[in-house]
Amino acid sequence: MIEILIAIGVAVIALLSISRITSRSIINTGSASRQSTAINYAQTAVDMVRNTKNALGLAGKTSPSLANGTWCFNGTAVDTATSGYCQINLEYQGRVTFTHTTINLKDELTVLAEVQWVEGNLTRTVKNEAKMVFDQ
Repeated sequence: MIEILIAIGVAVIALLSISRITSRSIINTGSASRQSTAINYAQTAVDMVRNTKNALGLAGKTSPSLANGTWCFNGTAVDTATSGYCQINLEYQGRVTFTHTTINLKDELTVLAEVQWVEGNLTRTVKNEAKMVFDQ
C-alpha cells in the first residue's frame, strides 16, 4: 500500500514538473515573439528616417534641419508635431529621438528609435540607433 502511495506521489510530482516546464516554454515563446515584433518596429522607424531624408531636409550635403527632440512614431510615420511615445497598436508604443551634433565640420544626426510594450507587470523596451553623417 505504501509503495502505491509513493508511486502516485512521484507521478504527481513528475506531471507538475512537466506542466511547469511547458508553461514556462509557452511564456518564453510569447515573450520572444513580442520582442521580435518590437525590434521590427524600431528598425522600421530608423529605415523610415533614412528613406525620407529629402522630406526631412537631409538630402545631399546639407545640414540636418531637424532640431534635437523626441517625436512620436506610430508604426507608419514619424510625427514631428507630437513629442514622446504614441500608440503603434494596442500593445506597442514608439518614439524616435533625434540628436544633432557638428564635429569637424560634419553634421551628425543620431536617430534612436524606441519601442515599448507591457509584459505581465514589466515594461519592456527595445532600442535601435543609427548615425547619419553629412558634410557641410
